[in-house]
Amino acid sequence: MRSIVGTQTFECKAYNNGHRYYWENTNVLLNRDDGFIGCKTGITNAAGPCLAACCERDGQRIICIVLCSKSMEHRWEEVPKMVEWALLKKKREVDADAELERVKEKKRKAYQKVY
Repeated sequence: MRSIVGTQTFECKAYNNGHRYYWENTNVLLNRDDGFIGCKTGITNAAGPCLAACCERDGQRIICIVLCSKSMEHRWEEVPKMVEWALLKKKREVDADAELERVKEKKRKAYQKVY
């Protein structure tokens, strides 16, 4: 599936008449260098413009889903912002965990000095 949604162009020949068909992926996120590896676009009456996107960056894989986007073009702006938010949130969690471990270690050392 990943190779399909990450494909930028595809060409094939019809079996019956030899006609060549060419498809070009209109997903603008795939043409950027910021880790987007695959996406699926869509639009329905109920959900409006939609986008499911996957981004791999900094050793993390982030999947974003946008439903009822303001417009077809706005999807391309919303998803990168969501990815940046997720990476920042994860970094803050990792930093907080590291700080907690430093405090625990400091308390352990202080306790050992007392006893």
